[in-house]
Amino acid sequence: MIFEEIEKAHIGKKADFTSEMKNNSKNYLFHCKKCDDILKINYQNQIDNCWTGHSNKIENELYEELKKFYNIGLFNKFIDGGFPVFDKLLC
Repeated sequence: MIFEEIEKAHIGKKADFTSEMKNNSKNYLFHCKKCDDILKINYQNQIDNCWTGHSNKIENELYEELKKFYNIGLFNKFIDGGFPVFDKLLC
């Protein structure tokens, strides 16, 4: 495995972000579960990358490994029906 999973995804987990939470902000802010620093993800980048399933910070090799690990289907759909977008954030 070439990545570290900090929190296990599961079908019963409540979403950390939904589009209704956007309000007027350009970024989704959250705390790193490892160091508690504040991290941010730009909403527009997530929207722009929804067709590819990953940002340009994620190499194709890593993306394929993430898809296998999280059981992302042929059409980039998660088991519960969502379309995840992977990105790399550093804290």
